[in-house]
Amino acid sequence: WNSPGQADPVVERIRGLPGAAATILVAQSNWQDERGVAIARALVVQRRAGATVRVLASRPLGRGVRAVLRAGGIPVADTWWSPRRYSHLKFMAVRYATPTGPRSRVWTGSENWWSPSRGHDELVLRVDDARAFATYQRFFRTVRTA
Repeated sequence: WNSPGQADPVVERIRGLPGAAATILVAQSNWQDERGVAIARALVVQRRAGATVRVLASRPLGRGVRAVLRAGGIPVADTWWSPRRYSHLKFMAVRYATPTGPRSRVWTGSENWWSPSRGHDELVLRVDDARAFATYQRFFRTVRTA
């Protein structure tokens, strides 16, 4: 993702999801600046289309990103408890219906959601598996209630 004409891969992933009846779980740290806002706006579009969207966010989380998520009705749980106790995990786990049945996907890795990541070596792994989604969902619920 280093060509000026190339679309943001995270925004494209989110735009490719059917909003109606989808579940989108995001855990992210280092989500900020204009790129972060664009990703947040894409999530809000999905929420307005009927998706359930939830976010676990650690620092740094840009004010603009937080404002877009909150204005869009997306709950943001803070996963920064102290300088030595915080979440650095980065993933987006989704489940949605298709004409052939439910589909589950998890994207996980080192991907920072801000502009300097353009041209960096950000590792992202996509796992298409209902069990992987269920595992990430259980973790997500555990962290939200911790």
